[in-house]
Parts: sequence; structure tokens; C-alpha cells
Amino acid sequence: MRKAQNRAPTAHASSSSRVDVRRLQVLQLPLDEQAAYADTFRRLTDFERLLKRADDLGKGLVNDVGDRIAAGGLATTRNG
Repeated sequence: MRKAQNRAPTAHASSSSRVDVRRLQVLQLPLDEQAAYADTFRRLTDFERLLKRADDLGKGLVNDVGDRIAAGGLATTRNG
């Protein structure tokens, strides 16, 4: 496994400083390894999209159930 030496060179730079792009190191990989990284990042992006969708659906469900309870359309129970 290879480590990126400067993954985010601007992450710790202040707004008044600049990054010297001549000093950045670029990781060079064979095409088959690049394809593997691309596939992994594509899958990670797809997973993130699914999580966002699940979050949106969950919030919608909570809102809909809350509306039904407030309108008297659903019975409530008391655990005690």
C-alpha cells in the first residue's frame, strides 16, 4: 500500500499563504492500479449517495408519521 505524502497540501495552509506547486509530489501509478483506485472511489461515492438517500427518506418518514400523529391518524402508546 502506498501512502500519499501530501494528501491535502492546502488543508493546513492559512488563507494568506500559498502552496508551491513545484514542490508537490505526484503519485504515479500503472493504469491497472489507477483503475482499481477509480473503481474504489466510484464505489465510495455511490455509497455516500445511498447514505444521503437513506437520510432523506428517514427524515421524510419521521415528518410524515409526526403529521399523522398530530392529525389523530395514528394511535399513540405509553410505555410504563
